[in-house]
Amino acid sequence: MRMGGGFSLGRAAVTLLLLASAQASLAQVAYRCNVQGRTVLSHTPCTTGAGTSMGGYGPAPVRELPQLRASPSASLGRAPEHLQYLSPACAQLNDAIRTASSRGVGHAVQQDLRAEYQAKCADDDRQARQELADAKSAERKAALDERQARTSARALSQREAEQCHEMLRILHGKRQRAATLSAGEQADLQRSEATYVARCKS
Repeated sequence: MRMGGGFSLGRAAVTLLLLASAQASLAQVAYRCNVQGRTVLSHTPCTTGAGTSMGGYGPAPVRELPQLRASPSASLGRAPEHLQYLSPACAQLNDAIRTASSRGVGHAVQQDLRAEYQAKCADDDRQARQELADAKSAERKAALDERQARTSARALSQREAEQCHEMLRILHGKRQRAATLSAGEQADLQRSEATYVARCKS
């Protein structure tokens, strides 16, 4: 269809114009008048007077439907452990993917987010996971070293207790024979007692 000035309308535009014209025609109010027992349709108001009643009809009023809000279909998942090791930009994108379902984001958009994360953050993600693994390994080693240290301390304490008990047993035997000991043995007894006190009573 060609308009004045050489402007040509496409088929889609022509269709839209025809639909608009039809809707405009339907929107016009028509009047149903009762004139002397006969029903007459008119686009102008009925004439008032004896024997004439006025009525009207037109398109039914359009009732607006309430706008529906999409409710979240999935619960919010836990943040991944390696999130703290990601760069700020990748951490933000990772969080957007994790919370997408709970925010009502469509499947296609979620796919786009995952593709963007794969393209921009794949190396960063691997590095973050490795740093997390290293940190956990260091924590396990520290915990193991602490347990071993406690075990060694308990074992050493047990050995020292056993040694002190044996020293005390020997001293007790020498004290019982103190009257029969020679001068050298008496001096040895005094050194043993000093060693016992220093080791086991301090």
